[in-house]
Amino acid sequence: MSERACRGPRAMLMEYALDELDPLKRQRVESHVERCEACAALLAEYSASFSAARDWEPVIPAADLDRMIDRLQPYTQPRSRRAVWWGAAAAGLAAAAAVVMFVVEPEGVAPEPAPEIVQATRKIEIPQPPIVHRSQPTEHLRVVASEDWNGRVRQESPKKTRVEVTRGFAVMSFEGGRGRSLEIEAPEVSIEVVGTRFYVEARPGEETVVGVVSGKVRVRSHGEESLIEAGQAQAFGVEGAKAAPELASTEFHDDTYLDYEPTPEAAPPVEPKPVVKPKPKPKAPVVAPAPKPDPMTSLLKAQTMAREGRHAAAAGVYTEALAHATGEMRRVLRYERARLWAFELDRTEEARGELIALAKGSGEVAVQSALTLCELDRTQAPCVSKQCLETLSERGIDEATKTLGRWGLDRFECGS
Repeated sequence: MSERACRGPRAMLMEYALDELDPLKRQRVESHVERCEACAALLAEYSASFSAARDWEPVIPAADLDRMIDRLQPYTQPRSRRAVWWGAAAAGLAAAAAVVMFVVEPEGVAPEPAPEIVQATRKIEIPQPPIVHRSQPTEHLRVVASEDWNGRVRQESPKKTRVEVTRGFAVMSFEGGRGRSLEIEAPEVSIEVVGTRFYVEARPGEETVVGVVSGKVRVRSHGEESLIEAGQAQAFGVEGAKAAPELASTEFHDDTYLDYEPTPEAAPPVEPKPVVKPKPKPKAPVVAPAPKPDPMTSLLKAQTMAREGRHAAAAGVYTEALAHATGEMRRVLRYERARLWAFELDRTEEARGELIALAKGSGEVAVQSALTLCELDRTQAPCVSKQCLETLSERGIDEATKTLGRWGLDRFECGS
């Protein structure tokens, strides 16, 4: 495992061996040592050393202790107030002398062999996972949170929900669409959510960590904005934002409680149309032909609809815009539509064919199309995805190397 991945957990190994970590940090260390042999061996050494120190019980030979007490006897007789004071001091000297006996052996007595420290071979005991609470504060929000999570949920209107939190960890799944929005207020950050699954960890005096499981979230911190996409996590503090390792166990991300069918919207009532006598049709006015839609305007419109959860409608806008787009803009529209097909509309094979055709070209669209082809196999076939990214990296695509580490595929052991 890389030095960067070991840096955080390794700094907490000694506190873990002394049982001084809170439950969330203990879980992070345990998850790491299960996958890292080097850190597991170092933790075993710490545990063995502390165990040997606790079990060492030195014994002072009785003859040596009596000889030291006889030597200090004149100072322990109660002759005056000063003598009483010296008597108390003598008791302390006797204790100190007893300690000295462990270092300097008397003449004629062979030193005892030093106690042998036996390397601990017992298996590291992994505690039970922390207690989590599952709740559905509103119709469109589900939460899996740690026991110390203090989030307060307020539904300010039927379409706007606000959560305020200062402590704890929670994974939230929010159903967007129809103009609904969710805002999270935490230390150092304000998070804007349209529809996604993400997690927030807030600890007093520490950085606030925001990570995204699926979709995207926008984070505002100290006047700056950051867009966090799926598979990414950032830590926000007084010094700004920085990349952060994934702190929460993936079992919380994949909790089945967070999976639910979208709530069907009620159809508006249909009022009967009044009976109107037909009027003579006027002559149709001469209407000028409508101007051709601007592809860039259509692109922005489709992206907004996708963020609101209207994926099928957004794909339709991309298709209409392709009829009037040319050159590089046409390739961009095809790429954005292919991503919607693959990850939102369950049309994976159509998306794969479109991405293969785009990847054969040149420029940024070709690079992003090749990376997206690798992403299609990320969940179901991680080894295929890993090999795909390694092939792109060998072709000199630096973003493929970064994506390999960001997705955590570098830890998979795949056969040749």
